[in-house]
Amino acid sequence: MDYGHSALVANISVEDHHQRVARQVFTSQGPLAFLPMVDDNLCSIVWSTDPTRAEKLAKMSDAEFNKALTAEFDSRLGLCQVQSERRVFPLTMRYARDFVTERVALVGDAAHTIHPLAGQGVNLGLLDAASLAQELLKLWNSGQDLGRKRHLREYERWRKARRRK
Repeated sequence: MDYGHSALVANISVEDHHQRVARQVFTSQGPLAFLPMVDDNLCSIVWSTDPTRAEKLAKMSDAEFNKALTAEFDSRLGLCQVQSERRVFPLTMRYARDFVTERVALVGDAAHTIHPLAGQGVNLGLLDAASLAQELLKLWNSGQDLGRKRHLREYERWRKARRRK
């Protein structure tokens, strides 16, 4: 499923210390997230907007981009300055056809990708891992081969059923 948005990502220096706090604003054109990095004045951004606007932002001069970003974020961290190449990625929901094969089980983004808004991908990945661990423990306790595809199918059915909700 295509979300009709693209994510522009880049590393940004900010005037004010981010205090190791992730920040996100929701604008009429999509969310903009500032994710703190180790340096107190460096953030990674994910700017979700329509694909045409994302491409336009990526092609702006650094000065134009810095001005647009600072304005969009309402100067919450002071002046912003791009420090890396700007990249644009289409945001789509994708699912692997198979979550398991012989001796392999996919979890998290390897099994499915969703819009990064609100960290739901992380939550789904953690649920995948917990579900797989529960299934592996059940197999281990019953003395079955943990890597057999036919034994891992229960995990696959469980997680595929949950994605439809």
